[in-house]
Amino acid sequence: MRLYTPLSHAGRHIVDDQTVVASGKEVVMPAKSVVYINMTAMALNESFWGKDALEFRPSRWIVPETAGRLGEEQLITPPKGAFIPWSSGPRVCPGQKMAQVEFVTVVATLFSKCSVEPATKEGETMEAAKKRTLDLTSDVSPRLTLSMNHPEEIHLKWQKR
Repeated sequence: MRLYTPLSHAGRHIVDDQTVVASGKEVVMPAKSVVYINMTAMALNESFWGKDALEFRPSRWIVPETAGRLGEEQLITPPKGAFIPWSSGPRVCPGQKMAQVEFVTVVATLFSKCSVEPATKEGETMEAAKKRTLDLTSDVSPRLTLSMNHPEEIHLKWQKR
């Protein structure tokens, strides 16, 4: 959701004049302005996510075990506004919690019983199939939400463990 945020931007209408601090400077946004929040830029901002912001690295969400606290890894909560795939504030997606619970349930169920790998084409190596699949998942376009351009080209093989 961070690398491929469902919405590329969100618009907000300002009712009254608002003063915000940006890069250490006060900026006045006049009433009746429309502000667009670039969700993709926020999700890839190196000042929040590091130089490897474009990489899928799930460990970035975990505080490593510290001396004397073995087995006590903790999840990192990003700074407010750094990760908002479901929007935020009074317009937060009402289905956020349900989507999170459903996703975890489905993924945990699938991966507890199966492993998955790309299905290779005739004469294709597994390494080439993995690269092809990754390239296809990275080929996206913003429509109403972010969509893969050719999902029909991805073929996966599920195997019982």
